[in-house]
Amino acid sequence: MPEGRHTWRDLAPLIALAILPGVLAALAPSMPPAALVAAYGALFIPYAWALRRAHRSELDPRRLALAIVLAALAARVPLTLAAPLLSDDLYRYVWDGRVAHAGLNPFLHPPSSDALAHVRDASVWPLINHPEIPTIYPPVSYTHLTLPTIYSV
Repeated sequence: MPEGRHTWRDLAPLIALAILPGVLAALAPSMPPAALVAAYGALFIPYAWALRRAHRSELDPRRLALAIVLAALAARVPLTLAAPLLSDDLYRYVWDGRVAHAGLNPFLHPPSSDALAHVRDASVWPLINHPEIPTIYPPVSYTHLTLPTIYSV
């Protein structure tokens, strides 16, 4: 095969790796958790195929690396736009970050506290897990939890 020319057989695993996570993210709300985990586990089949093809390929390593990075990014875009699939902790992280950004201590007040009523909103507040318990996350994590709230508040 001439240099720089790709066949569908070379690119099919990367295309599958780019498309399938988005399909699973769309189907996830109707899937039982065990089936969802099994489906994501099945994604290792095209991954293994892609590794095997890459190992045997005569493609330029830089082009191959670029194709892998682009497929990895394409696979993650639908997942970043989807609702959390296996855990609702993300909503608690956002909440705790907003509380810290407001200058309040999430270790002193649980989300259900009247002292935090002015921080509540309609998008995150109703989805918080265990609103009766103050945060359990370590103090250093608030660096990471507070920074995104600067751009979202």
